[in-house]
Amino acid sequence: MKRILIIIFCFSLGVISAYFFILWQNKKEVAKIVSFLPEKITPSKSAFSLENAPTESLKATISSISGEILWQSRTATEPGALLSKDLPIQQGEKLIASKSGSLTLNFDLAGELSLFPNTEIEIVQTLPVNLVFKQTQGVVDYESKANTFAVLINRLLVSFSNAAANVSVNDTTGVITVKVYRGQVTAAYNDKNFLSQRFLLQENDRFIFDNEKRQGEKTSF
Repeated sequence: MKRILIIIFCFSLGVISAYFFILWQNKKEVAKIVSFLPEKITPSKSAFSLENAPTESLKATISSISGEILWQSRTATEPGALLSKDLPIQQGEKLIASKSGSLTLNFDLAGELSLFPNTEIEIVQTLPVNLVFKQTQGVVDYESKANTFAVLINRLLVSFSNAAANVSVNDTTGVITVKVYRGQVTAAYNDKNFLSQRFLLQENDRFIFDNEKRQGEKTSF
């Protein structure tokens, strides 16, 4: 009888030992698998802000102002009176010079632009590598220093770096005139056949673009 009990005890001890050994081995395998899994990545919060432009974008200061100027912020749906000369102008904002208004914006080392009366312009992008403006109407003097300026006027796109140019839109006909004061300016558009046309303008060159006919002509002034 004692012999049978000893056999049963040894058998039970062996089963229990085997069970715990297998359990220990499984834990080691799980640990190995977990070690190869990628770490949990916490998604970063978006830095986009409707109210504020990207931190790397340039802001303009108003170096001169006269008459009535309207200003539309990034969050506004319509423009209101510009009440302070000290307001920094940032990407995504719009400026409108009234019949009596004029304004000069300074982007420090990037360049500056001057708005004449009856002019509307949108500051589309002011990242250091490329400043983009959309001129809807009126007359603007642009002066680019080291940075590239790109100006969209209806169907015409002009771009330049280290150059100065005047862009005007005829209130009646919508004809666009570009005058180059300094440096080189590229004027580009798609004609009626949707073929890309490109003109390289030098100092004292004038480019006249008929927005309705989608035709451009290079002359001198």
